[in-house]
Amino acid sequence: MVEVLLTFLESLAEPVIPFSLYQRCIEASGQYSECKQLLISLNTVNYNVFYYLMSFLREVLTFKDKNLLTPEKLGVVFANVLIRPPLSKSINYSESLIKKKAKVDFILHFLLSDCELMVP
Repeated sequence: MVEVLLTFLESLAEPVIPFSLYQRCIEASGQYSECKQLLISLNTVNYNVFYYLMSFLREVLTFKDKNLLTPEKLGVVFANVLIRPPLSKSINYSESLIKKKAKVDFILHFLLSDCELMVP
């Protein structure tokens, strides 16, 4: 199920966190309040997709003893499809470890937070 979801998200012309917000997302990743502000600026469709995806992933984590998944593992996998650099930077572009970690940190804020803080 998760593989199909990842494939779908990866095939989107623009990621759930739009290219235009990539750099802002990287910069906000250290502060939960800034990450929430960035989400508020998303259009309704992207916001809802992000919200429901995080809800689904939190549900997946309730079975972590059976599926051996951790928030960090899910963060790494989903950060790469939800937050991608703009296309112009993707060509011959290798993301630094710092930016990769920032993307994971952004996702972890919402995997580990109270769902009610993000109600659409």
